[in-house]
Amino acid sequence: MKRCLFTFILIVITSVSLNNSVFAANDYYKQLNDRQKSLYQMMYDKFVIDFELEFTISVNQVYERIPLVRVAGSYRNDVYLAYSALVNDNPDFFWGRQLLFHYTGGDLLMDQILQSSKLSDCKFSIIQDKTYNYKYQKLYDNAMIKAIRTINKRTKNTKSKYKKLCAIHDYICKKTRYDFKHGGIAKVKYAYLHNAYGAFVKNKAVCDGYSFAMKSLCDFYNIPCLVIYGKAKNDYGAYEKHVWNAVKINKKWYMLDCTWDDSSKSKKWFLCGKRQISKTHIMIPKDSNVLYFNYFTYPKISKKNYRK
Repeated sequence: MKRCLFTFILIVITSVSLNNSVFAANDYYKQLNDRQKSLYQMMYDKFVIDFELEFTISVNQVYERIPLVRVAGSYRNDVYLAYSALVNDNPDFFWGRQLLFHYTGGDLLMDQILQSSKLSDCKFSIIQDKTYNYKYQKLYDNAMIKAIRTINKRTKNTKSKYKKLCAIHDYICKKTRYDFKHGGIAKVKYAYLHNAYGAFVKNKAVCDGYSFAMKSLCDFYNIPCLVIYGKAKNDYGAYEKHVWNAVKINKKWYMLDCTWDDSSKSKKWFLCGKRQISKTHIMIPKDSNVLYFNYFTYPKISKKNYRK
């Protein structure tokens, strides 16, 4: 009986995560064109659902008088845009460290004049490491269930999204410790610090780990949430790269920074409006290593802080 209940909870978590990421307004998926959305869904099915590390699809499209390098370049851009949206919409997909994309095809020339190009097969591969891969998903799922049970106990007598957000925020801040020692080390074995796995399983993270954990729980409770990239002032007054969240409550978007609240042991950065957050935070999608160039945009943030 316990095993059946455990399986059922896992299925619920997985299905809710997919539905929210694909269909919720203002997600990165919504900003893609039709071909990019198709690529997004395909990679979701192959990587996230089936745990495949690589797969190949047949394109077999002929383009008249367009060089293959141009055709493939356009297709590659769509692939990486879709993958960027996939990573940011689905914090449970924590083990996809990097995507590799390869293609095959050729140009048809007559008397050195380009007649047509054919894009044949496209191969998608995920880079992983033996010490950090999809096999860690079960540990992540168990930690998520534990977090959800704790939050449910704290909010069992309320349907208020505000109180649920408070419980999610407090849980992450209480259970997660900022790892100053290893956060800046570019080694795969510390990659968990930058995603939700670190916050839930290791109880250690840096700013993007806090932010993906926040989104993961918000998705479960059907609270619109985005991972926000940009810069923030450090203790010396200089701006450095930072990641936080935007959440939607009562039809308005607000900023939320669990990393800073955990450091200050406060809720100063909980549901902030633009007037407050703009003094220290700057939203810059193109500054991120995950979001692709300046393609994605952020929602309009409420000017004032949230009031109960």
